[in-house]
Amino acid sequence: MQKIVLFDIDGVILSSYNYEKFLKSIKSQCSLEDFRKIYSSGPVFEQCEKGRISIDEFWMNVKTRLGADMGTDEFIKLHASCRGQVFEETIEVMKDLKKKGYKIGILSNLKSIDVDNIRKTVDIKMLDYEFYSCYVHALKPDREIFEHVARVVEPLVNEVYFFDNVIENCCEAEKWGIKAICATGFDILEKSQSL
Repeated sequence: MQKIVLFDIDGVILSSYNYEKFLKSIKSQCSLEDFRKIYSSGPVFEQCEKGRISIDEFWMNVKTRLGADMGTDEFIKLHASCRGQVFEETIEVMKDLKKKGYKIGILSNLKSIDVDNIRKTVDIKMLDYEFYSCYVHALKPDREIFEHVARVVEPLVNEVYFFDNVIENCCEAEKWGIKAICATGFDILEKSQSL
């Protein structure tokens, strides 16, 4: 039996996205609340995170709704600069578990441009598994993404853990035999002690 630990990115490996910085940079008259709704929820957002539309299609739709005047290349750079800070504690937990012989992986809802950024943040040589919504074509907490993960990591054969900061994601993971631990980068050191 292999011990496998999967980590979410937002809230667990990285702190929150800086929506205020992004909104100020594009000089939109949109309120922060409306911007968050347009930028990180709804059908266009979901289709991009599922990898069903391109980054260019996503940004063209969003910028029209925001009244922004910025090309896709500029958007990609700005988006990357607004990603959260790395929780060094989480990286240390990952390294420690890897040294103990655990298999380590990521399970997260991400756009394709975010995958490139996370691979620069986390030493990908440390990762045994990478499950990104844009490549699996399903979002947490949807059944399809956990079904895919379960097929690969085989929680009925292996001892599989998953750190996520969203309780709904943890509950769905549990349905697939994955031992979910609701945690953030702020409390992961304490919550990982049980492994």
